[in-house]
Amino acid sequence: MDGQRPQYMKLAWGDVRASAGWKSKCFRLGLVSLIPVFGDIVRGGYAYGWARDVAWGVREPLPAEIFGNEDGRLYSRGFYVFVLMLVCTLAPWAASSLLSAVTGMHGVAYEHFWSGHGLMPLLWASSAVGVVAFAVSVALAVAASVFALVGALRISIYDRMSAGFQFSKVWAMVRRDTRGIVSILGWSLLFTLLVSLAVFTVAMIVVVTLVTVVAVAVGATSYGGADAVGSSMAAALALCAVAFVGLALALALAVASTSAYSALSLVTARAVGLWGYQFDVASWRGQDDPLPFESHV
Repeated sequence: MDGQRPQYMKLAWGDVRASAGWKSKCFRLGLVSLIPVFGDIVRGGYAYGWARDVAWGVREPLPAEIFGNEDGRLYSRGFYVFVLMLVCTLAPWAASSLLSAVTGMHGVAYEHFWSGHGLMPLLWASSAVGVVAFAVSVALAVAASVFALVGALRISIYDRMSAGFQFSKVWAMVRRDTRGIVSILGWSLLFTLLVSLAVFTVAMIVVVTLVTVVAVAVGATSYGGADAVGSSMAAALALCAVAFVGLALALALAVASTSAYSALSLVTARAVGLWGYQFDVASWRGQDDPLPFESHV
């Protein structure tokens, strides 16, 4: 890292690409990710184990085996990270739902109610409240996402779930370099959006193509004439072939998308580890003790 502000995601992507067999590892992680919960645990344990290494200053490539569990903490670490990510996902959603319930009747959905009672100024006021509530919900989601990234790094370093939920310690690290961690989150969200858009586009192309083939097959049956039986059999075979192809394509698309998300998870975790290196992790003591920069006067 030079004297300029590090580009953590770029450095992390370079580390992933420099690892032998990184595409195969992403593919295997993508396959495992198809298994609910267990796949997330393996991916989180693998990714943040690698993030922990670089936070300690160990610049090694991706571990050779995704189930290697060399330090004996793969599954416990992955489980702790999974719980943290789940809480940080549900908490903003719950807060947003509560805000919606409290602010209640706002926006154009209740225009007829307000106008019917001669209360148009309240419509404008309640709409403004709705905009503020939405902005607060977005801010909470961003804050929770930042907390999740830093908390996951702390979990990987201390091998304890409680270390990831220490708000004061997480906040101290974020405050020390807010721009760096927010940049990591921003690029991660952008790439997630791009991957999702690509998957959606491919899925729509496949669906439209298959529907067109089915329509042609059904049309052939309708105009079969004297050979209606033969046309019906041909249409049935065509439909079976379409169903088989559709299933195969859906599975391939699922694996491709989970592999892409796995690669992004590795890059993001590695970037967080690179970001954490600045905090002199080698000098950390207990999880409740002051961080090195907090001890400096």
